[in-house]
Amino acid sequence: MARYDWSSGQVYHELIVRQEMRAPLPWEHWCQGAKLSKHRSSYGADSLLNSALRKAVCNIRHVDPDTLRALPPSIVEIIWKAVKREESFGVWKQFVEAGFGSESTPHFARIGRLDKPLVDHFITMRSPGFGWLVDLELSVLDFSHQDFKSLSVLHNLENLTVFRESPTAGSGISSVSNPFNDGSLAALSSRAAAEGTLTRFRRLIIYDAKGVTEKSFGILCSFPALDFYCVVGTGVKPRRNAVAGAHGWMRTAETSRFSRYIQEYNLRFQYDNHGHASLRDIIKGFVQKQRSEEHCNSAVLTCAIRPGQSENPCLVQELSQIKVFERDWNFHEAASRVSDTKRKAPAAELDPKNDSLAKRRKIKDGKRIGFDQMLDGL
Repeated sequence: MARYDWSSGQVYHELIVRQEMRAPLPWEHWCQGAKLSKHRSSYGADSLLNSALRKAVCNIRHVDPDTLRALPPSIVEIIWKAVKREESFGVWKQFVEAGFGSESTPHFARIGRLDKPLVDHFITMRSPGFGWLVDLELSVLDFSHQDFKSLSVLHNLENLTVFRESPTAGSGISSVSNPFNDGSLAALSSRAAAEGTLTRFRRLIIYDAKGVTEKSFGILCSFPALDFYCVVGTGVKPRRNAVAGAHGWMRTAETSRFSRYIQEYNLRFQYDNHGHASLRDIIKGFVQKQRSEEHCNSAVLTCAIRPGQSENPCLVQELSQIKVFERDWNFHEAASRVSDTKRKAPAAELDPKNDSLAKRRKIKDGKRIGFDQMLDGL
């Protein structure tokens, strides 16, 4: 059938083929009352199927598993490829329950305000359809340590971002009864160590959690592969680098690298309804860039650009709060060698009477001195 497209001035041919479905497709529901012809005219010469699929992708949150099962697999695959890197955990769950989306490539899952216990989400995410999950961003308003340690079921998890969602006006919630803190990390660490899981866990970003303090450095040492720890708006003091170093963590120059990262690409990041830059998007983009550079020479950046916006002063202020720590593997290797030496040493060598360090610590000017004072005198 020959047709004329008024917007482009071109003549095109359209072939309409009848395709049997198990159930009628809710096109009007997907298009929310808009006529496909009107939507199609804005895109020029295009097929009816592509126009319908484009509207279906725009309204994918209204689709249920039964509707997806009624579609031919080829159409569902087109929709899945269009939304798998964009949509939330809830949308992905619909595809998994419909029998699609079981791929081996990593994706970024976002879980918003919880409508049920956190462990229920992870029970779904450990199913075969979510075996590819590598990145997780967790926005929580209220949860317990018991819920958080259920993260250990995600065997392939490599990158975790946790941020506390502030109660909104009119929500009826005045405060968070179970704030995210060091105890949450300790619960996850203990469970993972007991089960031997989270062996691929490499990066942790915590945003706006005042209950996370310097104790977290010792807790996180139990994760064998963790080497990147970024905290923003937490209880970790910027001048407490000695505490981090005592557990084998070192403060890096990542803060300046964040600034260069923004200036180099001249990025304008996503803004929320209040007009403030989203620091989580900046950190997420930076971590994705670092991870891509580990596997290839060129980094792929996908950041939303808002033209005409100047540098946001709130962004500059928040960037100054970023504290990034990396694992000092030389420290852990040296500590491991010392531990092995002590286990293998004969009992005579460990005798305090033969230990020169113990002799130096005994008495100085009639007073017992501490370890730090002893080092000052060397």
